[in-house]
Amino acid sequence: MDVRRTRLGEGAAFAVLLLTAAAILFTGLDGPTDAQPGYIHDECYQAFTAHRYSLGDPGAWGWAQKEQIEKFLKEDMTPNTTYEWVHPPTAKLIMSASISLLGFTPFAYRLPSVLAGLFTLLMTWLIARKVFGAEAALVAVGLLTIDGLFFVMSRIAMNDIYVTAAIAGLGYGVVRYFLDRDDRLRWVLWSGVFSGIALSTKWNAAPSVLLAGLLFAIEMIWRRREIAPIKPLAILFISFALLPPLIYLLSYGPYFLLGHGFSELVKLTQDIWGYHHHLKEGHSSSSHWFQWPFVIRPVWFYQAPGIEEGDLREIFAFPNPLVWFPMFVAIGVLAYRSVERRNLGEFLLLAFFGAVWLPWAVIGRVTFIQYILPAMPFGAAALGGGVLRLAAAGHRRWAYAYLGLCFLAFANLYPILTGKSIHPGEMKTPRWFWMSPWRTCSGDCAMAPATPVETMASGSAAHEDQPQRQD
Repeated sequence: MDVRRTRLGEGAAFAVLLLTAAAILFTGLDGPTDAQPGYIHDECYQAFTAHRYSLGDPGAWGWAQKEQIEKFLKEDMTPNTTYEWVHPPTAKLIMSASISLLGFTPFAYRLPSVLAGLFTLLMTWLIARKVFGAEAALVAVGLLTIDGLFFVMSRIAMNDIYVTAAIAGLGYGVVRYFLDRDDRLRWVLWSGVFSGIALSTKWNAAPSVLLAGLLFAIEMIWRRREIAPIKPLAILFISFALLPPLIYLLSYGPYFLLGHGFSELVKLTQDIWGYHHHLKEGHSSSSHWFQWPFVIRPVWFYQAPGIEEGDLREIFAFPNPLVWFPMFVAIGVLAYRSVERRNLGEFLLLAFFGAVWLPWAVIGRVTFIQYILPAMPFGAAALGGGVLRLAAAGHRRWAYAYLGLCFLAFANLYPILTGKSIHPGEMKTPRWFWMSPWRTCSGDCAMAPATPVETMASGSAAHEDQPQRQD
């Protein structure tokens, strides 16, 4: 009975926390602009393309000249708008379904991002609870919710939060398989499904999928003398050799229904690879993988006139420093503990964090700080475990003080995470950008748009498409 009550209490606490997170993420989701179509950053490619999917635009699956795009419809376009075809379509298909149900509004195309963010929080809770316990899991979810990068990406119609949710789901399946004792093979199938969803959203999921497949294979081969290997290996083959490519092909179902054949998909895939392989030119908000732990050059997403004359509304994909820096410290501690104590759960967190982050060291294309977003559920779990260890060591007051400071830092960042009207002079103070390397470009540095007026015309900052396209 005590165990049941404890679990009910833990579940209730998480439910309250998740509802609070939902309230935070949903607040002002239609903003900050009242002008239609109301795009922020790369929504002018991804939300735009999702809208065209919902309308049955046959050209929305590949590259096209602006004149061709305008022939179908003009009302959903901005000066920067074009089709987004350089990633697989799952995220855009989900946005398209929401647009079809609710109409073409900012709320409709951002709603699935919030749901993906909430699913990520759920997976973070489940992962951290399995590795460290319920108290650490609550801390992990709370800290992830108030991280600025996670917050912004969960409220914008871009595919990063979708692949984050899928990789978190994949990671949970792996954690359950390795830390459970009974009925484990279902988690291999679970992981295969989320592998397919992740790969059909963004190719940067490939290292995480490869890691999961290798971990399963090594464990099954290692235990071949203890178990009959045929069934586990058959399930592994189905989960990682059949399910991901099948889900990937299914994501292009509407493409095939428009009359395109498999050979055309092969050509499109080659074009996607070629695009990313040759995308090496600089960008005003780009940064290298080794700069991300230090918040070097967070991405400037949006700028528009403010409510009062002379004011501005700006949005930055800016991490919460009090969550961000300790998260990387916690990962470093995890690296030591997983070796010193041979803790399997902690090793899995470390492995998935590394699988998301470290491959960018050898990828030659231009990169941005939000590319580490899929690692954050694992980093937040590690940080939750670290805070719990601090409290268990007799420093509970310090742990509470730290959590309170994290919330205050988020509240301080809130205006530049949501596009509140502020005086431009405030951007020159250290209120938000405590260190000069944190200050990103907002129309005032090399390779940024020439003037803020140019970006105000489309209600958006330097984008990922056109000459400075990120994705």
